[in-house]
Order: sequence, then structure tokens, then C-alpha cells
Amino acid sequence: MSVSMKRAPQVTEQTVRQVLEILAATYHGRGSVELGDPYKVLVATVISARTREEQTTAVSERVFARYPDAFALADASELELYELLDGSQYREAKAPRLIAMARILAERYGGKVPDSVEALLALPGVGRKTANCVLIYAFEKPALCVDTHMHRITNRLGWVHTKTPDQTETV
Repeated sequence: MSVSMKRAPQVTEQTVRQVLEILAATYHGRGSVELGDPYKVLVATVISARTREEQTTAVSERVFARYPDAFALADASELELYELLDGSQYREAKAPRLIAMARILAERYGGKVPDSVEALLALPGVGRKTANCVLIYAFEKPALCVDTHMHRITNRLGWVHTKTPDQTETV
């Protein structure tokens, strides 16, 4: 059986607005962390890498109960944090990165999360998708979180013609 892929129609500003309205109505306020708390958004987003949302929520709650801010996390025991990250994928990599990230936040930013993509990308464990999620959900700044799936889908729909998620983000 042969399946033909039709070319997607040109995306209009009206279509984008409608999609965003539907997404906002459906998902606003739902998720693993409090929207608007930059520390929690950043840490939970790092924890969420390759981890299901239910696990991300449970793991994040444990981490925040023990380390409520960047100063506490900066002083964390790597072994204790590793144990708290149980249920999150790649916790052996995430534990030292989260501690290093928190130390930078404590020393360089007074415990606050920076609100620029450049500063966020300089933090250990933070890539473009994480940085953009923090900008959107913590600071309500316009940004686009492009993962492999979004990259693939937007190319299949013909909305973009790019080779990488980073290229898709900047189109």
C-alpha cells in the first residue's frame, strides 16, 4: 500500500494564533512544576530529560523538598542528590551537573536564575531546549522549545526544511 504525503498548506499567523489558543486552554498551568518559579522550572527541566512527566514530577518534588533553592542545592551531597533523582534517567550525569549549575547560580547570580539564553546555555546541563523552556515558563519570554519530535513533525508538515532541531528553532 502506497501512502502519499500531501504538501502542508502555508502556515498563516491566524493558524498559529488558533493553535496557541488551543494549547494554552488545554495545558496552561499543567505540568511538573510551578510556572513562574525560575529555580524550579530550571531544575525540573534538567531532571525531565529522557524522563516521563509523572516521574519528573515525583523526582522534582523530592529534590525541592530537600533543596528548596540554589544555595541549598549548591551545598548538596552528590550521593544524596543521586539517590533523590531515582526514577529520573541519567541521574549519574544529572546529579553533578545540577550541583555545578546551582553553585554558579549561587556565586555568580546571587541564587537567581538568569533570564537570557546566553547565560542559561553557559550553565552545566542546560541546552537550547532547556534554556528556551526556562525563558517561556519562568520568565514568560518568547522562545521556542524544539526537540527531535517537534523538529521531525514540522519538517514532515512542510513548515520548515531543516536538518537539526537548532536550525528548526531559528527558522
